[in-house]
Amino acid sequence: MKTIEATLKELVAVAKKCRADYRVVGSVLIVAFLKAKHRRIKDIDVFIDKTRLDCLVEELKKKGYQAQEGRKFNKLYVLSFTKPNRLPINFALLGEFKQDYCEQDVGWGFNVRINNEFIKPINYKVGATKFIGMPISSQYFTMKNSVFKPGRKEDFKALSGKIKDEAVNNPIKIYYKNCYLPGMYKLYSKYKDISGKMRHLLGFNYEQFPIVF
Repeated sequence: MKTIEATLKELVAVAKKCRADYRVVGSVLIVAFLKAKHRRIKDIDVFIDKTRLDCLVEELKKKGYQAQEGRKFNKLYVLSFTKPNRLPINFALLGEFKQDYCEQDVGWGFNVRINNEFIKPINYKVGATKFIGMPISSQYFTMKNSVFKPGRKEDFKALSGKIKDEAVNNPIKIYYKNCYLPGMYKLYSKYKDISGKMRHLLGFNYEQFPIVF
């Protein structure tokens, strides 16, 4: 827990200094929600305001982090930051926070829009460190779209009976040249989860494409 808290503390300080909107997502939210570590946490995933990217990279480097541009898929990529005795920080989505949604351009005319209600800012705390994440119900929704991801069984078990499995109406939409593609997100998620399982069985990373949903 000390490593998780120390990493979060530095991330929050950098986001505040850069005036960057952000949401921590993933298994760290479950740790904060449960107030206990339910499994080994390998990294911290975060949605980040791409308009503040230069400042964020510079300030993380000042704190001793090394930036590593990771998996590429046209315009879609993950920036990872590593530092001894800290968890890796992954900028899993570099989006633009707008009035009604957060949007990321993924290239070839496609973009992903995430409803702001789905990622509304919620205050969490690990130890004495406060941070902002998306609602735990939204995290649960994303988990259901990645059931084969390593660690998911432990995540579901940890949350069993502790949250409501609420119905969510199309919180994440995929557009092509500003034209909404009904059902595309669900189809993409299913493909990504199955292909991720096959990659994991063959000894590769589950994540082929960086979108965490």
